Amino acid sequence: MQPNNAYNPPRPPEVFTLPDAVNDQIPEAVRSRYNTDESGRIIFFTTPPVARPQHGLAPENAHSGHSLVYLAKSNPAWLSDRTARAKSFSVAKQKELKTKMAIDDMTKGKTQEELREWASDSWALYWKSHAQETSSMCNEGDVDEYERLMAEQRRTRVKSRRARAEEAERAEEARKTNYLDDIYHARSSLRSSKPRVA
Repeated sequence: MQPNNAYNPPRPPEVFTLPDAVNDQIPEAVRSRYNTDESGRIIFFTTPPVARPQHGLAPENAHSGHSLVYLAKSNPAWLSDRTARAKSFSVAKQKELKTKMAIDDMTKGKTQEELREWASDSWALYWKSHAQETSSMCNEGDVDEYERLMAEQRRTRVKSRRARAEEAERAEEARKTNYLDDIYHARSSLRSSKPRVA
């Protein structure tokens, strides 16, 4: 009996080529960028090669002896852009974390009632500051435009209230009509089912 071996050796890489008709349709400039066999056909592998000659570098930088980090540092525009993006992301994450920690500190050890009270106070404070900002915007900006917008909103609300009232009234009328029709049909069906006495 053969012992169980936990090691599964990797499969050897398989190589595929395109059919000649398809390979010939690819322009030579494109074909030259890929690995080819001795006939000039593009070859595809099931797995990447283990040892890559350029170690991930472009061919023009492969034999310069520099690492990817060194080459990245030699491009200051790219490096500054990358650093700026990383910094803004880091600042946003830190701000989010500080906010979360502050909320956790405020809510730690509080009962549900205290949390509700705190949340309602925060909500009231938000609406108070919102009202103050709105009034300051009205005082600074175009008050006529603001008044026009508010009047338009009021008219829309009144129209929608009227429309809802009219719709409710129509629904009530339809319900009454259906009710009266049902009574009429029920009464007339009772009359027709009675035998006539001559």
